[in-house]
Amino acid sequence: MRPYSSILVLALAATPLIVGCGTAEQDIPVGTNEFSQLQSVRESLERYAQTGQLDSGIELLPSQIEGLTEEGVENVEELKQAATELAGANSAAEVKKQAQALLEKLPASAT
Repeated sequence: MRPYSSILVLALAATPLIVGCGTAEQDIPVGTNEFSQLQSVRESLERYAQTGQLDSGIELLPSQIEGLTEEGVENVEELKQAATELAGANSAAEVKKQAQALLEKLPASAT
């Protein structure tokens, strides 16, 4: 019986070589969206408006908003002030309300 067990071991070891890993070609979509600071700010605010919970990203929000100047947003100082007030919100309802108000102040798109 010893020869059969050796053949079995060889057959099991050779199986991955025979089966292979499939084709090497994969269709991976190439990203076409450019990074937008406005989009990043909007996504953060939408998350705050939905959950009512602030995370550590709230500390970065004013500096992210300041970066909107480069994208042509005009009311950056007003937005930064509102973001500072949002960071001081005490309840989930207040976070949701202030985040929604800040979202409404954001332009639809950068110019």
